[in-house]
Amino acid sequence: MMVTKKCNTNDLAKQWIEFFTVNSDTMEKYARKTGDFMNNKTVMKKLAEDTSLTSPIYKNGTHQFTVLYKAADNVKLTATKYDSVIKGAFNQAVQDYAINGKTDSVDAALEAFKKSVAEKYPNLV
Repeated sequence: MMVTKKCNTNDLAKQWIEFFTVNSDTMEKYARKTGDFMNNKTVMKKLAEDTSLTSPIYKNGTHQFTVLYKAADNVKLTATKYDSVIKGAFNQAVQDYAINGKTDSVDAALEAFKKSVAEKYPNLV
């Protein structure tokens, strides 16, 4: 998430971003509603300890948050040699659309992103 130079409500934008990215009450409500794992260990520990939370998609009432909370510390992020270039192409496409006005639609920005990656890595599918 980002705020562009064109934003004339910076304080409101900041509040909105914080509400959805760092507010623990929001994270807890969102996780309870969607079943998504959030980037807040305190919130996830609380949900993992709440035995009333089960999901119908898991066998025998397995508590997904308990399973995910226990596994989270063992997740190892792996970066490939392509990641930084692809991320740069994506960021450029977003900036050209949202900030610089070089592309006039989301579809055009997406196509510019895909084209940039294809030019840099023609063998990737």
